Amino acid sequence: MSALDPSTIEAAFLNALKARDGELDWDKKLLPKREAYLATQVPAPNTFQPKTAEQRDVANFVMSVNYEEGYACDRAYSQRASRQTEVDRYQLIEEFYHTRLLQACGRALGGEEKRLKTPWTRKILIDMITQLPEAVRRPVKFSAEILGTVVMYEVKLLVLRHFPEATAIANVIDEIVTDESGHMQY
Repeated sequence: MSALDPSTIEAAFLNALKARDGELDWDKKLLPKREAYLATQVPAPNTFQPKTAEQRDVANFVMSVNYEEGYACDRAYSQRASRQTEVDRYQLIEEFYHTRLLQACGRALGGEEKRLKTPWTRKILIDMITQLPEAVRRPVKFSAEILGTVVMYEVKLLVLRHFPEATAIANVIDEIVTDESGHMQY
């Protein structure tokens, strides 16, 4: 096998994920090493209290920005588990982490807990994507990872513009961007 053989690349990527995150607990949607590490990274709720309407809007936006990804993760988790590789399962659990991290960051910024409703048109689109064959789904997933990375950079800039003292939140967003970069490379 050559170093560029897809199975060699997948095995190396999986080994790197296991070394960083620990063994995947699919039923609990947990990566034990990652859970312990990330628990130390997110500031406590209301660490940064919004003082202006703009800051409150930013805090609420951070709370909600990943909601539809959360919906997509739930759908992929329930519909395609038997069709996923182990790397796919690790990446899906990472996406669940991103949703939780952004909600925790929003709470640290003083955001309000709101449950947004995913429009039915997006639900249909998400459901269709989760049903696509692997060869068709990969380019769609790759495009979503690129878009997610751009959105995360914008969220980071928005947070730092309105909460300059919130560098801990910016660092958490950097963790998400690092994951997204790995997903794109794979």
